[in-house]
Amino acid sequence: MRQNGHRAEFESYKNTRADYDRQPAKPVIDGEPIYEGHPVSFKAEEFGHSIAADCRRALYWDLFTGACGHTYGHHTMWQFYDSTREPKNNPLLPWREAIDDPGATQMIHGRRLIESRPVLSRIPDDSLIVSCQTRHVHPRPACPPVRRHARRRWQLRHGLRSHWPAF
Repeated sequence: MRQNGHRAEFESYKNTRADYDRQPAKPVIDGEPIYEGHPVSFKAEEFGHSIAADCRRALYWDLFTGACGHTYGHHTMWQFYDSTREPKNNPLLPWREAIDDPGATQMIHGRRLIESRPVLSRIPDDSLIVSCQTRHVHPRPACPPVRRHARRRWQLRHGLRSHWPAF
């Protein structure tokens, strides 16, 4: 089991492929990818909070680099944050609202994808991964601009909610 952490960059996901490439291939499950609503790299003021697109991207990075599984987490949910609890690391909303955030319902698409192929004959294909390092040159839907974090944080503080569409 791997903990790829709460970064929105691909770098730590390369380790999933390195484990897959070992002989014999080792099954890898990402037990802690970036959580939805988590301060990116634990630096909310600098990078904002992650959104569903970050969770989907981590899911596909894992699956296309050879992981046999992936987990989903939400920063508010692990601590069951609400007004009666002390917040840990700047949660954005109470858990009863966070439970309906889009990332959780979108993980089913990754499950359907991984279950659509026989487990012993799946082969990782890194060429399907769009590197977010290119987002400054040619933005792609799979890699929304970094500014989205700050915008989402502002929207939540002002009672507005918006979601990136499922791709």
